[in-house]
Amino acid sequence: MKKLFLIIFLFVSISVHATTYYVSTSGNDSNSGLTSALAWKTCNMVSWGHTFVAGDNILFKCGDTWKENLYFPHGGSAGNNIVINSYGTGNKPVITAEDDIPNWSVAGNWSNVGNTWSITLSPAPSQIKRLWINGVEVKKCLTTTVSSTEKFYYNTGTSVLYIYSTSNPALVFTSLTTGAIRQEALFLYNSYVKIQNMDFRGGSSTSVRWTNGGYITFDNCNIGWHSDRCGIDVNSTIAGQTVNNCEIKNCTFDTGAPVTFLYDYEDQSTLDGILLQDGCDTWSIHDNTFKDWAHSAFSIVEITAGYSVSNINFYNNYMTAPNIYYGRGIGVIINSGLGSGINIYKNYIYNCPTSNQLSGGQIQFYYNIIDNNNRSAELAAKPWQTCTGLELSNNYSTNPSGTNIWNNTIMNTHDAGIVISPYGAGTYNVSGLDISNNIIFNCGQSSRSGGYSLYEYDQQLGANTFRNNLIYKSGTANVIYYGHDALNNYPNTVTQFNSKNGNGGDVISGNFGIDPLLISIESDISLEYNATSTAKTISLSYPMIDVKGTKYATSVTLQPFTSIVLLKDNDPDDPEVPRTYTNKSASYHKKVIVFHKKVLRY
Repeated sequence: MKKLFLIIFLFVSISVHATTYYVSTSGNDSNSGLTSALAWKTCNMVSWGHTFVAGDNILFKCGDTWKENLYFPHGGSAGNNIVINSYGTGNKPVITAEDDIPNWSVAGNWSNVGNTWSITLSPAPSQIKRLWINGVEVKKCLTTTVSSTEKFYYNTGTSVLYIYSTSNPALVFTSLTTGAIRQEALFLYNSYVKIQNMDFRGGSSTSVRWTNGGYITFDNCNIGWHSDRCGIDVNSTIAGQTVNNCEIKNCTFDTGAPVTFLYDYEDQSTLDGILLQDGCDTWSIHDNTFKDWAHSAFSIVEITAGYSVSNINFYNNYMTAPNIYYGRGIGVIINSGLGSGINIYKNYIYNCPTSNQLSGGQIQFYYNIIDNNNRSAELAAKPWQTCTGLELSNNYSTNPSGTNIWNNTIMNTHDAGIVISPYGAGTYNVSGLDISNNIIFNCGQSSRSGGYSLYEYDQQLGANTFRNNLIYKSGTANVIYYGHDALNNYPNTVTQFNSKNGNGGDVISGNFGIDPLLISIESDISLEYNATSTAKTISLSYPMIDVKGTKYATSVTLQPFTSIVLLKDNDPDDPEVPRTYTNKSASYHKKVIVFHKKVLRY
C-alpha cells in the first residue's frame, strides 16, 4: 500500500509541475502566460524570463510573427519532453531572423557615387547573401560594382552595404530587408525537446542550430525560408561528446529562392537544408521536402579529428532544386575512420543541377530514385562542373571502402549516371565499392562525360564490385567508360564490361543492357471501374495490359460492379503473358514485371 501511495504521489507531483504556457504578439510579458488571454508577448520571455521543466508546453499563436531570436537552454527528461508547439488557427507561428536593414530609411545615412549608394551598418550583420528591396529578392554582385541586374554587395570587413539605385534608397524604397540580421531564429542547447507545427526563418548562419545535448525532435515544421546559409546546422562542440538520438520528420525546407534569377554559387548561395557535422549520432530524418538548397539538401561533413558521425538514417525524403543553378540532393564527406552506419534510402531526388556526392566509407545508399539531374546553362560554362546522378570519390582524404550502392534507379541525367573518380593525387584509393542491382537509364545526355552512363576514371581505382546492373541508353552501345582497362580499351558495351572481370581486382558480372521500359505512375497506370448494373466500355488512349497479361488495344469492357488495373503496354506486339519475377535487384521488397526479358518497375 505504501508503494502504491508513493507511485501515485510521484505521478501527481510530476503532473502538477508540467504546465502549458501561451505566447502571442498581442500578449504582455508581465502576464502569467498560463492562458491564451494572459499570453506572454516575446521570445525573449521564453528564452530568459522563465525556467521550464520536463513536461512543460510552450504554445505560440498561429498567424503571429516574431522578429526575434529564440534561445532555448531548457530541457526535459527521458519520456517527458518539453514541447514547443502552436495554438489557434491559421498559418504556423513564424520566428524569424529576417528584419529591416539597420537605419536604412534615414536619407542622411546614405552616400553615393552615381547610382551606387552605400551605407555603413550598425549593428553589422556577419554576412548578407540575400536581400529584398520592396519585398522582392534581388541578385547579389560579387564586387562593389553593383548594377541594375546585380543590385547589392556587402563588405563584411567594413560593414558597408552597396545598393544600386537611381535615387537615395531611403526616399524611393518602401522596404529593405535581409534574413541575416540575426545568426539564427532558434538556438537549442539542451536535451529532450520536441518542436512541432512551427516556422523558423532567416539566419545569417542558419535558421535552426543546436549543439551538444540530444533527443531533439522536429515534426511538421517549416524551416529555412529566406535563410542566408542553412536550414538546420548541428554539431557537438566537445570532442568525444555526441548530439544524439534526434529526429526530423514531416518538415518542409524551402529557401524561398525566386524564379526570376539564378544564384551564382561563388559566394551568392545558401548552403545546406540540413548539415550534420562533428559528433552527430543516431539520427532519423524522414518524410521531409527540400527545395532549392544551393549546396546540398542534406549534407554530412565529418573531417574533424576527435569527432565522428554514425548511425544516420535518411529516408523517404523528396529533394529538388528547380530555381537555382547549383544545388544537389545529397552530399556526404567523411574522412577515414570518422563515420559509420550511414544509411540513405528510399529518397526521391528530382531536377537538381549538380551531382550528388558520396565521399567516405561505410555508406549504404539504396532504393533511391535520382531523376532529371540537368546542368544549368550557367554551370555549362564551367568546365570542371558536372551533373552526374551520383559521384563516388575519395575527396582527397578518405577511401570509400565499404560503401554500397544497391537497388537504385538513376535516370535522365545530364552527365553519367554514376561516376567513380579520385579527387586529386594522394595515397587514398577509390576502392571497396559495391555497385549492384541498379537501373542506370538514359544517362549521359551531354558530351561532357562522353555520353557514358557509367564512368570510372583510371587513377587510384580498383577492387570495386559491379554486379547485376541494368545500364541502358537508347541508340548508344558504348554506355560505359572503364578507365581501369589494362589494354586502354576504355569505351565499353555492357557485354565488354562484363568481360573485364578481374581487372585490378574488380568484380564485374551479370550486368545487362536492355530497355527497362519504365512507366510513369502519373500517366501510365490506370484504375478503371464500373459501378453500374450494366456492362461498360471504356476507351483507351493507348494500348494497355492488365496484371494477368491480357492486352487491350483501344478499349476495355467491364462487367457490372467490377474494376481493373491497367498498365501502359510498352510492347503491344509481344503476345507473351507477363510473369512476376524477383531477382537480386529485388532482394528486399521490389518486384518487377518482365516482358520478353525487358524490365518494367511498378
